Parts: sequence; C-alpha cells; structure tokens
Amino acid sequence: MAVTDVSASLRLRGNTRQDSAAAVTSALEIEPTRSHEFGDPHPSKSRAALGKVTIESLWLFSEPRTLSTEEDPHGIESLVKLAERFESRASILTSLKDRYAIEVLLFGSSDSGQGGLYIGPETMRRLGLLSASLIQTIWLSDQYTADEIADWHELPYAP
Repeated sequence: MAVTDVSASLRLRGNTRQDSAAAVTSALEIEPTRSHEFGDPHPSKSRAALGKVTIESLWLFSEPRTLSTEEDPHGIESLVKLAERFESRASILTSLKDRYAIEVLLFGSSDSGQGGLYIGPETMRRLGLLSASLIQTIWLSDQYTADEIADWHELPYAP
C-alpha cells in the first residue's frame, strides 16, 4: 500500500501583466514543457472557442512520470530529478518569488485506498531551496476483489 507512480513539475505563475513566461525562461535558462502569456487564448479548447484568454503568465517544467521499482520503491524519482535539476537555480528562483507564484506540483497514484508518500531528507532539503510551495495530489485506489472483502462484517472506514 503505497504511492506507485509520480510526476513532478515546477510551475511559476506571473502576478501582473508585465510578468512573462519568456522572462522566466531567460532567467532560468531552461525551456518550459508548457507556457503561456497573459492574454493568450485560454488553454482549454472549449473556453478558447468562446474567446476566453488567460489572465496570468504560466511557465511549467515537468519531469517524466516515474513508476515504483525495486530501485525506487516509493516511485518518487520524478520529484527527486526535479529537485536536483533546479537546485543550482535556487538563487534565481528566490529572486523571482516576489513576482511569481512558485509551486512544485506532485501528482501520484496509490495502489490502495491509503496512499503514503515518502520523500527523503536530501530531496526535502533540495525542495526547500526552491522558494516553492508543494502541492500534492494523490489518486487512491479503492477497488477491492471479492476475496479481499469476504470477511468484512462492517465497513472498515465507517464512522
């Protein structure tokens, strides 16, 4: 019962019209996975079709999704790689934090109805340098087989 896969991203959102994704790319010297500028067509096709536009700049870099393995039993390698990649740019991120919301996004899946997330101390140290908030979303599996629930007499999570 644990998190089995993770994808991690670093997201910077501009706070004003003048803050741009292009400026973040220039400062960090890393091309984003995805970006948009204030006033660009909305990234949702249905909203863009209605003429809607974005009201913030967005710069997003995503590491590839990683799965738990014998070498990485916690499936957290994506987050480890993200922290390692941006550690050397920590001072740049600190200089951007007054103009941009900086967030590390972590999306994962659990193989059970209880999802534990393990992040080691070295990765926590690296993440702490990034001037970022950590936002985690873990999708839990609540699917059971008939054999798994055969001896249940009451629901295990009932109040």
